[in-house]
Amino acid sequence: MKGEFKKVFFAVTALFILTGGVIIVMPLTANRVIAIALGCVLVALGAVKIANCWKKDRLGVEGDSARGLLMLLLGVLALKWSDLAAMIVLNLIGAALIVDGFTKLQLAFAMKRASGTGWKRVAIGAAIFMAVGLVLLCAPAIWGAKAVMVIAGIVLILSGIGNIWVSHELSKAEGSAM
Repeated sequence: MKGEFKKVFFAVTALFILTGGVIIVMPLTANRVIAIALGCVLVALGAVKIANCWKKDRLGVEGDSARGLLMLLLGVLALKWSDLAAMIVLNLIGAALIVDGFTKLQLAFAMKRASGTGWKRVAIGAAIFMAVGLVLLCAPAIWGAKAVMVIAGIVLILSGIGNIWVSHELSKAEGSAM
């Protein structure tokens, strides 16, 4: 991994681990905070988008006012039904883990082509993350919010650790390919 990408990668990894730790320690509070933050962000973005349509020095992009109103309404709904909004966010985290696992799987096969070493461990880790993401997608219907939040916290920490591990394996593979 090179310079700027490596910095961003490790910042995201640290954010995963930190967020996961906070969620494990305070699962129900984190559940509400996630929903409230989502609602506030959507309300703010919607209001700004609508306000931008009324500026005299700017021609409104077609549909901006409608998208702004939709964001505003979704934000209000997220604030009103915070438990539902939190479950939607957890589903999005599950989907993100599936995508992240798929990306790691692609890296594993790239490692196999480049050096032939270490790729199996990365592929197994990727498959585990995709499976856990699938569990998070299905879990809200099965378990309560607290259990799902604790699982999400554990998954975020494991994903962060997995990112560090994949980074280490890639560095080894880059070193042996040179």
